Amino acid sequence: MYIDYFGLHNRPFELTPDPDTLFLTETHKEGLAYLTYGIQSQKGFVLLTGEVGTGKTTLLYTLTRNIRNETLGLFIANPMMTPSEFRIYIARKLKLPNHLNKAEFLVLFERFLKQLLRVGKRFVLIVDEAQKITAELAEEIRLLSNIETAKGKLLTIVLVGQPELLELLSREEMRALYQRIALRYHIRPLSVDECFAYISHRMRVAGTPIEGIFPQETCTLIRRYTHGYPRRINILCDHALITTFSKDEKRVTQQTVEECAAELGYVSGIVEAGEERHQRSRRRFPRGPKAWAAAGSALMCLAILVWFVFLARNGFVAQALEALQTSYR
Repeated sequence: MYIDYFGLHNRPFELTPDPDTLFLTETHKEGLAYLTYGIQSQKGFVLLTGEVGTGKTTLLYTLTRNIRNETLGLFIANPMMTPSEFRIYIARKLKLPNHLNKAEFLVLFERFLKQLLRVGKRFVLIVDEAQKITAELAEEIRLLSNIETAKGKLLTIVLVGQPELLELLSREEMRALYQRIALRYHIRPLSVDECFAYISHRMRVAGTPIEGIFPQETCTLIRRYTHGYPRRINILCDHALITTFSKDEKRVTQQTVEECAAELGYVSGIVEAGEERHQRSRRRFPRGPKAWAAAGSALMCLAILVWFVFLARNGFVAQALEALQTSYR
């Protein structure tokens, strides 16, 4: 509709995870580096989290494209399946014989991984939307990570999901899998400057010859309504371009953004609940020497308090004080 009007080659704000349109912010660069390092170093389990629409899936497509010469990747977009369905899915994707029982599957799968290693490649299993997996499937995935040689793991498993994934992994039945996660990273929303750079990048990729369709102040307002989530930015910018075209204008104004945000139900100035969930999950998993020292001090204070209460209830404290006073008389 507006492509010819703005002199574009295609629509700049499509929602499909196209690596060609990927704009690497600092957080995306770090996330990509973490994933790449985890795979190349054969870390076993790598965890990537981020709120809905932060660009996780696009980042994964970019990752698989970057490492396709050295790895063979299997991407699971919907992990809502039983352990047997999971084995069947992998077997068919890898062209292993059908109708295998669990023991036969593991034997053939390990043989496949070793053959892959002989030709200089590693296997990567990427599980998207991992917050949806059941405890039974999580255990099945964990057991696959046991396949290894004396020199390292034969496969790397990348778990990708929303902040709820951390809450899922905190459960008692998930502790065996959680303890095996070697690397983790959380994708943050775009800042105001990153939002402006992101919109400019998408417009350039779409081939616009027109400068200033999205002024800086308009992009700042877009960031306020979208909270820096790329998917929301795409939706709001697409609506804004359509509205600007219908008004026969050449620039997206703040008024147009306000109108489109109201139509989409976007509210300005509210902290995303997903980020709050992520922060709570991080607080639930304290790490580092300071955290352990604080925990140790708290336990010591509690033990002293319990011992003092025990002595007081049995009269030992009163007897000790009376003896002490007698000795000073």
